[in-house]
Amino acid sequence: MTKPLTNDRDEFNAPSPRDEDENFGGAVSSSVALLASRAALMGFSVLANLLAARVLGPGGRGQVAAALQVSYLFSFLVVMGLDRSLAMVAPAAAVGDSWSVAKAAMKRRSTVMAFLGVIVSAVGFAIDEPRIWTFAFAVGLMAVFNGHFRVIESALINADRAKVMVPIQVLSGATTLVLLGGLAIVSTTVVGIWFAAYVASSIVVVLVANRKLLRLDGASLTGQPPTVDRRVWSRAGLRLLPASMAGFATLRSDRLLLPLLSGSEELGLYVVAATFVDLASVPVESLANVLLPRWRSRKLEGKFTTFRELSLSVGLAASLSAGVWLVGSRLVEPVFGEAFARSASFLPTLALAAFLLGTSRLAQSRALALALDALVSVAETCGVVAAFVAYLVLIPSFGGQGAALGSAIGYGVTLFVVLAGQVVSALRTSES
Repeated sequence: MTKPLTNDRDEFNAPSPRDEDENFGGAVSSSVALLASRAALMGFSVLANLLAARVLGPGGRGQVAAALQVSYLFSFLVVMGLDRSLAMVAPAAAVGDSWSVAKAAMKRRSTVMAFLGVIVSAVGFAIDEPRIWTFAFAVGLMAVFNGHFRVIESALINADRAKVMVPIQVLSGATTLVLLGGLAIVSTTVVGIWFAAYVASSIVVVLVANRKLLRLDGASLTGQPPTVDRRVWSRAGLRLLPASMAGFATLRSDRLLLPLLSGSEELGLYVVAATFVDLASVPVESLANVLLPRWRSRKLEGKFTTFRELSLSVGLAASLSAGVWLVGSRLVEPVFGEAFARSASFLPTLALAAFLLGTSRLAQSRALALALDALVSVAETCGVVAAFVAYLVLIPSFGGQGAALGSAIGYGVTLFVVLAGQVVSALRTSES
């Protein structure tokens, strides 16, 4: 079993804790900045989703969604857990340091991804299937730049610079919307071209963000060695890679399995409902991400408390899930059209799944603050196994409704395991 990271501050090269007040209000303030950035992107995403749904219909929209999920899956081979482990190994590290070290760590992985893309493309040429090599090329590009974008966000959150994400996310959403708007104007229904627009947007955003981040605070501006140890960070990332992969599988495998077990049209209906439910889960996930480096710093200081923040956060998760269910059920058909009316029936189950997802992410942040990285990986793995079995059993018979229920089951199992593990750890600590 992987040994939890329980060493002291020196091994992690962690900087001194922040001097500012570490109360819940401060976490909410940072969360609002992060949420504002994601809200901007989600606003653009809703409009982009509407354009794609109107032009491509349920079937074409489902194919674009499936391609996006495949590229996101491969991005884990580029990131290798760096996004989730940063706050544990170097809480509050300067963003300039984190990003410069992350780029060096991901360069080799990006090269491996490019090599795999070349192999798949060569196979496509050999069997005279141009769709294979063009798809592999696009997915590879999307995976590399998507991975870089995720680490950019993690570095900014960890350094308490979430507000920098606002213009970056606005640029991302606006670029995507402009490109998709052009495709809608010419009324093209070629799915590959729509996916290529998403790829182009991800490239533009990462290139712009890279220039901005390197100008932010960090040792790279003073010529001093960075405060983040690349080897320690990479090892911690590898320990959390199973959790990252399992978390993605629970979150996205429903959208990968739906077209295989129930058809692309069912996925198109499901994605529309899931877009509304993201409005409930994303704010709570943002709060969990912001709280992690704060909680980790407290743990290193020896004054670890989380009860009040967790209670308020769980209440927020419940309120948002209920609100999205009630409001979304009234908006689906008027906004997306009669063809998507059945999407509203997925909302109650997906709202429950969103609540369990947000709560489990809060519990995982607390576990990582305690350096229980092995527990997080075990919990996420148990969750994805439960969800995958549920998908295979439920989707063939119930379609999108089965996928929604499978998601709720997976997140529920994850939450149970991570909470039970922390209780066991606390009991063992009190006995020793």
